[in-house]
Amino acid sequence: MRRAIPLLLLGLLLGAGLAWYAQRPRHHAPPATATAPAAADSVGTDPASFDDIAADAAWPASAPTPEQVMYDQPRLLERAIAALRPQTPGKVDLYLLAFAGDGAENVFRNEADYAAALVAQRFDAHGHTLVLENNPATLT
Repeated sequence: MRRAIPLLLLGLLLGAGLAWYAQRPRHHAPPATATAPAAADSVGTDPASFDDIAADAAWPASAPTPEQVMYDQPRLLERAIAALRPQTPGKVDLYLLAFAGDGAENVFRNEADYAAALVAQRFDAHGHTLVLENNPATLT
C-alpha cells in the first residue's frame, strides 16, 4: 500500500502531462499557393513556420512515431520503476524523481540527469533515482 500511493500519484502526473501535451494548440503556416507573390523580406519570418521547422528538426528520422511513443510510455515507466532498488531495512533512503519536460532543448535533460547522478553520489542513492525526460534522444 505504501508503494501504491506514490505510483498512483506518478501515474496521475504523467497522464495529466500527456493529456496536456496532446491537447495543446499547434500553429501551422497556411499552405502556399501558386498565385501568391513571394516577398523576399518575409521569407522565413512567420512564427508558425518556426514551430514546424523546430518540430521537424527535433524528431529523429529513425525514431518511432509520436503515437508509438505515447502508447509505449506505460511499459517504459513500469520498467523504470521496477529497476528501482527497494528501501534498505533500518536505513532512511533518499529517492529522487526528476522531470525534464521540455524536449526542445537539451539543457533540461542535462539538468535532470546531473541531479540524478549528484543525488546518487552524494546521498548513496544509487538505484533510487528515476528521471522522466521528454527529449528526442530518449524516445525509446
